Amino acid sequence: MKQILSRALALLLVLTLLAGFSVCFAAEESAGDLRLVSLGDSVANGYGTEGYFENGNNTVRGYKTKLPYAFPTIVARELGIDVESENFQQLAFSGFRPEELHHVLDASYPGDDYTRLYFYEDPLFERCGGGIDQMREDFAKYISEADIITVNVGANNFGTFMQMQISRYQDGKEPMDVSLSPSMLALLDTPQWREFEENVRAQLGDAGTALGLIDLLLRSLRYTYAGFKTHFDASMDCIYKLNPDAEIVVVGMYNMVEGVHLTNDMINIGAIVGAFMDLVNFHMRVVSPHAKDYSFADVMGCEIFGMPKNITDPGFIPAITENYGIAVHPNENGQQFIADRVLNALQIPYQDVDPAAWYAPGVRYVTNHGLMNGIGGSLFAPAAITTRDQLAATLYRLAGSPDVTGLTEPFIDVPDSSWAHDAIVWAYNEGVVNGVTAHTFLPLAAVSRQQLATMLWRYAGSTESAGDLSAFYDRGLVASWAKDAMAWAVEQGLITGVTTHTLLPIGTATRGQLATILMRFSKL
Repeated sequence: MKQILSRALALLLVLTLLAGFSVCFAAEESAGDLRLVSLGDSVANGYGTEGYFENGNNTVRGYKTKLPYAFPTIVARELGIDVESENFQQLAFSGFRPEELHHVLDASYPGDDYTRLYFYEDPLFERCGGGIDQMREDFAKYISEADIITVNVGANNFGTFMQMQISRYQDGKEPMDVSLSPSMLALLDTPQWREFEENVRAQLGDAGTALGLIDLLLRSLRYTYAGFKTHFDASMDCIYKLNPDAEIVVVGMYNMVEGVHLTNDMINIGAIVGAFMDLVNFHMRVVSPHAKDYSFADVMGCEIFGMPKNITDPGFIPAITENYGIAVHPNENGQQFIADRVLNALQIPYQDVDPAAWYAPGVRYVTNHGLMNGIGGSLFAPAAITTRDQLAATLYRLAGSPDVTGLTEPFIDVPDSSWAHDAIVWAYNEGVVNGVTAHTFLPLAAVSRQQLATMLWRYAGSTESAGDLSAFYDRGLVASWAKDAMAWAVEQGLITGVTTHTLLPIGTATRGQLATILMRFSKL
């Protein structure tokens, strides 16, 4: 009876492979399993859009609220994420600058006068986030678990901070401290910043001097810009330390007072703010040390609720002050505009990859990290079988594509002209792959489940594992050379059974499945 069952199982496996059935290496991840975290300020939490001033959302400064027209909610819906589930976390907090984001992510940074006045004297952290310790715990948890993170901070460096500074000046109160450390001063030593200051002086001219504001404004602008650069970079460092593999989209700044002037075009306020935002965007898009790691969404031109274009207009001050400046925030069209830009940044450059497909996050990951390429013609071929040369090339790229000068390999079917020659030479010399025979590699042969497990296991250092294959009825089909590797892959969650008790070690993998496995492997 046992022999009959064994033969039947073997026949089933053979027929399955002949029929071209491709099995999963791990449970297929649906788009609904994606985890999205939104970090930022009132722009990100949908300030002023439908529902913000209802149900106490304004009381908690939008923290952890999920408004239907806020751009992160729109992005989550478009990605197929259940916005009411734990998979979507809205952690944007009205009033945040990079300084406050840094303060939450890193307890060693105490914040500045604005942090103390705005978040502790109120106290907003306590009222809205359950206290700074609870917020730090929540941020660390959700960021470390996220697949996609949007970051949208910077507007309050110019907006709320400058408004508070001028208000304190007008009320005769001590202005917030804007002294700069030597390291912050060094950040202003650029041609772009010097040109910006000259333009501000030219715009303010005699009117600014007469108002007695020019010195305060320039000192505050230096502080806000240097502070933005310092703490945006520090915040991104913290985020990447918590989750080095998340796909991150940084949302740029827009000009909140485009076209606004002071009295008969005397001072072009909009031009000053626009130039400042250009500097901030340039830093995020090009200069920041992590700029090469994340995607940047340009949202200049975003539609806002709007205000009069002349500061002397009777309706200007109410527009700025009512509901804490709703006028300068994106309206529902503006939020959709931002969402579209974020989705474009997340777009996969392959016509045959549905952004909502279970394998799409993996394809995005391997594409953005340069681990896998398409097959040409804007195609990725996610359902195509993975070949041995493709896997060797992928692991070679994962290792940083090291130089193979002086290394050799014995394979007669891997000519020097092969596109994967260096990868196979490296993989052989590193002990990651062996030949099918002493002198053949079979580069175009399909990769089996146990071969993939073995190559990944060797790449990871052939570590010992407590994994157990006893739950699988077909464990006897696992080759002796693959047993330790398969046990490790099962323990790590890289490979799961085709059914509860069937492992199918000789099954093959598609390119979409390989992309997903590589994304998970990178997080081990």
